[in-house]
Amino acid sequence: MISNTNIRAYRYPYAQARRPQLHFNIRWHQYLALTGQQKLVLVVLVALACCVGAVNSLVLHTKAASTQTAIQQIQVQHSALDSEHIHLLAARAQLSSKARITGIVKDRLQLFEPVAGQVQHM
Repeated sequence: MISNTNIRAYRYPYAQARRPQLHFNIRWHQYLALTGQQKLVLVVLVALACCVGAVNSLVLHTKAASTQTAIQQIQVQHSALDSEHIHLLAARAQLSSKARITGIVKDRLQLFEPVAGQVQHM
């Protein structure tokens, strides 16, 4: 029996399909060589941008809170107007009821409903 020494280990298909990875060795400090004064200016500008962002956020938060408060006040007024509207509808229904109108006609105008003998048909 002869052994075959040219046997290769099995490789998974994804391992064979991998492309060689390119390694970029970029030295950013060569391209962004800044002097001490330029670094200080950059730090100050970044700090200023952070402060402006924080102030802007605070202003927006304050406006949102005041708007929320105004919305709540308007909702309270709306619910009060709704309850007043319901009371007014009930009062109107009571004022226009047939029993009330009949009582007013009898008391103030001294009118009454005719009986069968009082009505004459022509």
